[in-house]
Amino acid sequence: MSLESERFGDPVFREFFTEKEVILEERRLRTDNSALGKMIEAFQDSAFQEHPYGRPIIGYEEDIRNLTRQDVEEFFATYYVPRNLTVAIVGDVKLAEVKR
Repeated sequence: MSLESERFGDPVFREFFTEKEVILEERRLRTDNSALGKMIEAFQDSAFQEHPYGRPIIGYEEDIRNLTRQDVEEFFATYYVPRNLTVAIVGDVKLAEVKR
């Protein structure tokens, strides 16, 4: 929990440009170089024109290429906030210890 609070409270976006290339490669493998991937993306785009399901989870190539570090920081600051987080604690734990 301590590590997670640091990660959310003071994020560090290391290797941003390297990871961007990894995401583009993943998109190429799963969608751009796959007949099935292209078909699924076209189907979802057509079936969900007014709903977020129509957008691919990994994103469109153009969006990924144009993504800036500032875009990522703004997205994180907007959506990765305490009111949007859920924590699940499982196992043989003592409630008092977890709260502490």
